[in-house]
Amino acid sequence: MPRKPFTAGDYFAIPLGDPYAPKVDDPLGLGQILSIEQGSMASYGCAFWPCIEQSAEHQTSKPPTIVSLVTTELLKSRQWTVQGNATIHVPDNVRRYEQFRSKKWVGAKIVGAGAIRVTLRAFHGLEYWDCYHDPDYMTKLLQPNVGIPKNARFKPSA
Repeated sequence: MPRKPFTAGDYFAIPLGDPYAPKVDDPLGLGQILSIEQGSMASYGCAFWPCIEQSAEHQTSKPPTIVSLVTTELLKSRQWTVQGNATIHVPDNVRRYEQFRSKKWVGAKIVGAGAIRVTLRAFHGLEYWDCYHDPDYMTKLLQPNVGIPKNARFKPSA
């Protein structure tokens, strides 16, 4: 059976637990495809939330935590599973990547889907917030009005 193509508005669950030993009560993040950008290395413009409160449809109506162009491998491999399709509430002015559209995407940054997952895990204290070479990498992914979560863990000082 052929796979249904992804479309703007599709929302998907992001398992945030241990992928090798998943548990029923593992936290779930939420993502929504805002746009499919074939001209930008076939990436997707997506919005992300670190948890699902009430319902996915309700959550997608709230301001997102991260908005970025993202690689597609975790969607295409079905590790991130599409749950449905909902109205997109994320306005163009918070999609920082849109400034590169008229430049044929020159200068646009595409974030690896795995890095998004690690960042969402860090919101739940499951990863160190400063685990990357650039200790501010995760902070730079956040929307301007979103701060480092209160339960963020940081690497011990040497």
